[in-house]
Amino acid sequence: MIEFHNVRFPSGLAFGTFGGPEFKTEVTTLANGHEYRNTPYAHPRRRFEINAGIKTSQQISELNEFFISRKGRLHSFRFKDPFDCLSCDLNKSPSALDQIIGYGDGVERSFQLIKTYDDQTSPRLIKKPQEGSVLIAIGGAEVEQPEFSVDLMAGVVMFTTAPALGAEITAGYIFDIVVRFDTDSLDMTLEDYGAGVLQSIPLVEVLHA
Repeated sequence: MIEFHNVRFPSGLAFGTFGGPEFKTEVTTLANGHEYRNTPYAHPRRRFEINAGIKTSQQISELNEFFISRKGRLHSFRFKDPFDCLSCDLNKSPSALDQIIGYGDGVERSFQLIKTYDDQTSPRLIKKPQEGSVLIAIGGAEVEQPEFSVDLMAGVVMFTTAPALGAEITAGYIFDIVVRFDTDSLDMTLEDYGAGVLQSIPLVEVLHA
């Protein structure tokens, strides 16, 4: 049975990761040279390679255990995208004013965390915020728990009292994405006592999670 495992890929093994967002663009070229371009993706799918190289025996063991527990490509898990994991720029710290996630109507108490990149794309749903990282403000004034709670599996903010009509609700956070291994095998070489060489390991984002 396919499952999402609510565990994060070990950060110590992620150094040197390369990769990023990937679109799928379908290009049709007509006889006159004109092109039609289309994509089925509303948002990019992210792919990464865990950097190959010499690892300590402890790192090899940690990776081996993590990989076997996920059964290769079968089960997905949390991964911190090193290039896009904040509600703000990477050179800043999240604040409660980073992202507008909705407006109060005096009735609704639940609001989905989102991230907006520019006016050309629809908001990205943020479903896996990191525990303790979510900051919330209503009308520019930061509010504290227990005035709100966060569903860490869905990225939904729930207020104890519905925000007032027209009140702007903003959020800041650190977030993970859901990925799976894109291989069913690990290639490892014993190089020396206490060290080994690891081939690069592909990860791919699971968009529906």
